[in-house]
Amino acid sequence: MAKLDTKFNLKNPTAVKDSEVWLRVNCGHRETFIYPLKSKALNKVLRIPPAVWDSIKQEPIPVGKVPAKLVQYKAVMGELSSMINTIKSAHSNILHTAIVSGIMVNKSYLKESYNSVFGIAKIKKTIVLSEFINAFEADIRSGVILTKKKIRYALGSIKPYHTLAKNLVAFDYLNSFETTFDSIDIDWYDRFINFLYDDAEIIELKFDKEEYVPSTVGKSIKCLKHIMKHAFEKGKSLNAEFNMEYFIAPSSVGTAVVLSVPEIEKLAKLELKGIDLQCRDIFLVGCYSGLRQSDFNNIKSTYFSEEDDGHGNKVTVLSITTQKTTTDVKIPVVDNFLSIVKKYDYKLPIISSKVLNERIKPIAEQAGIINEVTYNSFKGGEQKELVVPKWKLIASHTCRRSAITNMYFYYKIEAERIMRISGHKDYKTFQKYVRFGDVANALAVAEQLTNKTNGNKPIA
Repeated sequence: MAKLDTKFNLKNPTAVKDSEVWLRVNCGHRETFIYPLKSKALNKVLRIPPAVWDSIKQEPIPVGKVPAKLVQYKAVMGELSSMINTIKSAHSNILHTAIVSGIMVNKSYLKESYNSVFGIAKIKKTIVLSEFINAFEADIRSGVILTKKKIRYALGSIKPYHTLAKNLVAFDYLNSFETTFDSIDIDWYDRFINFLYDDAEIIELKFDKEEYVPSTVGKSIKCLKHIMKHAFEKGKSLNAEFNMEYFIAPSSVGTAVVLSVPEIEKLAKLELKGIDLQCRDIFLVGCYSGLRQSDFNNIKSTYFSEEDDGHGNKVTVLSITTQKTTTDVKIPVVDNFLSIVKKYDYKLPIISSKVLNERIKPIAEQAGIINEVTYNSFKGGEQKELVVPKWKLIASHTCRRSAITNMYFYYKIEAERIMRISGHKDYKTFQKYVRFGDVANALAVAEQLTNKTNGNKPIA
């Protein structure tokens, strides 16, 4: 084969099965350009049996000579013949363009030229942000990437990037997409900020995070801005949203809702079937026990026991070691809780966090939990007041938060006792779970003040 001449042959000329048809061009310097002939319409490389290929003429045999048993290949042969003729016609122009423009004819030039001839667009590889951050973390750990002062990153400076990547993986999983640099805009930013502020648990990813305080959210956003700037400067991304005014860490906490006891009762009374029934029941177990999903998914019949309360009554108690903190907790099993585990013969359905997050919202709407919730959010870098129906804010972790809040606020149980049940060792973290609105708080204070000023008798 002379230099820069075209040659067409089968990839496997002696094969029994169908073979790809290749264009070969000798570029010199021991470099051979190989281009499999691909159908744009079918989006696949074309293959034919060697029996219908003329190796001397370097083209398919005439259609009239195709054996009866191979007639199904006539359409493919026709397309191959057309492509070969197109290449023969275009090749001289491709070489001429290179000479006039002073371009070296090599594999890269020929591939780009023939992709253009056949209308095959150059595919831009999308970079998944979490994967890019993982690679960045590996480079700063090894010293390949240094700080502005040209020194290695301290371990304390590396950890936030590791945390950011984990949060992005969880965020993408819950939203059923992969964040790329092109994904990041003002709407994505708002959703990610809200995710960071909320607590979340994804049992499939072994992911469990408490809600972040503003300083922690700020650290994540600072790392994200640095990553985006690094990718922009290295030509890996054209997204410069990190320079926009809105791209800052907000100073207020996110919004997390809880369900009141009456709202939980509405859920419990709802008539459901199939996966919705299982999701509702699993959610109620969390509302009654205060356990994380990763824990009540592992409940076994042997974890239940009957204990004497000292007054001649038997109380069912669940003894379990929490997965996240490896804390041994003992939880009183109320009647509603017990009826659910008995319904499933003490083997609760295994529901993924993603499915539970998706299904519990419309279930709550069906139960009539539609009262509007007003909260402040940083939309576009400025604080705005938003009003949404409550069911839209309910997620898998709402059940644990509701259980803890109701024990503390509705049933008036002391914080220390609730912490022994919830597995919280730190009072600050526990406080984040106690969520009742300002109106409810005002009414509770009013009730106590009224009782106190009226001899413990409420005003009629």
